[in-house]
Amino acid sequence: MSTKPRVIIITGNSKRHEYYVECLERELDVVQVYAETKFSYVDAFADSSFADEVKGHFQLRDESEQFYFGSASPKSPIKTLERGEANKPEVVEEIIGLNADFVLLFGSGIIKEPILEVYKDRVINMHLGLSPYYRGSGTNFWPLVDGKPECVGATIHLAVLKVDAGGILHQVRPMDLSEEDTIHDLGNKTIRSTLSVLPKVIKDFSEGKISPSVQDNKDDRDYRRMDLNKEAIVSVYSNFDKGMISSYLLAKSSRDEKYPIVEAL
Repeated sequence: MSTKPRVIIITGNSKRHEYYVECLERELDVVQVYAETKFSYVDAFADSSFADEVKGHFQLRDESEQFYFGSASPKSPIKTLERGEANKPEVVEEIIGLNADFVLLFGSGIIKEPILEVYKDRVINMHLGLSPYYRGSGTNFWPLVDGKPECVGATIHLAVLKVDAGGILHQVRPMDLSEEDTIHDLGNKTIRSTLSVLPKVIKDFSEGKISPSVQDNKDDRDYRRMDLNKEAIVSVYSNFDKGMISSYLLAKSSRDEKYPIVEAL
């Protein structure tokens, strides 16, 4: 395999996803990008009793993404899809026909067997969350509801049929944290920190320098999108107001050690 792997990207259509593509195309040969429309929590909870809280939370997230990633302007060819359309037969046929070295995922819908089978052990997901401690959706939200910033981060892993269960290549906690950080700062610093190493992880894995680590599935917490509730939103902002990040930073090393992560670099 060449020193510059040929990759297909399946991602979302937010600013974070544009930044993801931009970072990868600097160091990898991006042959095609598929950008799926994102799931809307605001729409999903529009008729709930806490619709205003959901809308406010995600409005702040969008503003923070614009601050961190607003200047992203990827140059790679991008095809826009509706969510889940990466698994449509004609798209799958195209992805297989491109014969890339890897398929890279971030923020897409669940990728199914035709792609996973043809690109076995060559589909790599950037999952926001530290598996196996938190799984599913909102995996950098629920740790903060629980008062555990040490469980915020990202997992680079092989994609398999079971969601977020494939072998781990590398994990990252957000760098350059400060006492003033908000929940959205932590999320975007996680993305920025992970993308600073993701191209190297992919290159090292392609050269056999990294072996996947099997995930330990015990004691993990599994959340779904519709688990979001008003109490959780109120609680997470209250935790920040009460100095959760300051307390964490005072004992960061010892707290992180209780939740070991896979660090291949």
